[in-house]
Amino acid sequence: KLVAAGGLAYHEFKKQLRPKYSRIAIDIIAGWLMLAACVVAGIYIGKLESTALKIVLALADAILLGFVVNYLGNFFHEASHYNIAPSKKWNDWLANAFLGILQAQHIQHYRQVHWQHHVHLGTPEDTEHSYFSALNFSFFFESLTGIRAVKIFLFRSSNPGKKPADKSGATKAQQMGMLLAGIVFHLSVLGLALYYAQYWLAGTWLLGFGTFFPFFGSLRQLLEHRGEWARASVDYHKTPHGKLSRIFSSGVFAATFGSAGFDRHLLHHLEPQIS
Repeated sequence: KLVAAGGLAYHEFKKQLRPKYSRIAIDIIAGWLMLAACVVAGIYIGKLESTALKIVLALADAILLGFVVNYLGNFFHEASHYNIAPSKKWNDWLANAFLGILQAQHIQHYRQVHWQHHVHLGTPEDTEHSYFSALNFSFFFESLTGIRAVKIFLFRSSNPGKKPADKSGATKAQQMGMLLAGIVFHLSVLGLALYYAQYWLAGTWLLGFGTFFPFFGSLRQLLEHRGEWARASVDYHKTPHGKLSRIFSSGVFAATFGSAGFDRHLLHHLEPQIS
């Protein structure tokens, strides 16, 4: 049995843990405020006179925007484990309204896909397998050109995996509805930017979501699960990689790049039901 120095059993210790839903709400709101700040920055960049300065600042803004969306995306993952609200109903509603809309994905559909990641971690059957790729030129090229984002989207759309134990998989209508809602959301942002001649903002939004968000997401997962022994010459879609999850150093960067507890990813794979 596993006990603390004072004799407290591990299973009893877990019963004492209480999720701080107010902290989760504050963190998500902070992410949306940063997203809004990126939009405001994109508007002001367009007013500058120097084209060279516009390019540099727009690129920086797009990188930050992608980073912020990755930050919010980690909470979408937490919602797949029912960890962002006290009730499952509210958990899924909030996830779709404030997080799924950014990725054009229904939380119940993502839950199906993500469940297989926990079940098949380290095997060719893993549904989240960015860590199968080596951190080389090909990885950066595919991530930064949007190719990897398209591959992930097509894979998740055609390979939802088996339904989890709670049978809460999204119907095709629900997933299609969320896909359309996400498309409308992004087209609305781009349409408004173009209507008001905010071309630099439109470019920043496209780069942030289409390039840097999938790059940060893929990079984070590679750092979480790829082993030091892994070789670029091995095709882990066919050869088992083996299970590995990491705990990262503390700090502001780790807490934002690995938001929602992702910086303690090993603990998440041991206890996914704990927020």
